[in-house]
Amino acid sequence: MKSDKNGRRTGFRRSEIEALAIEALDKARLLPPGPQRQQLLKEAGLLRAKALAARLATAQPPPAAETRPESTRRR
Repeated sequence: MKSDKNGRRTGFRRSEIEALAIEALDKARLLPPGPQRQQLLKEAGLLRAKALAARLATAQPPPAAETRPESTRRR
């Protein structure tokens, strides 16, 4: 977990969330079909979505497109 400047825990890191999702999915695969398996599959899906959202939130924006001077643009 991440910690703030006072040492308090503030949340999970993206890699930790992904590890929890993989763990939940592995546990679900071992269970026979039923409500427990469904719940673990749902949890794994939510954790994967959360990890993806964290990845997108921290992603670098694409570099700005180069613009050509007005005189060299096609018309």
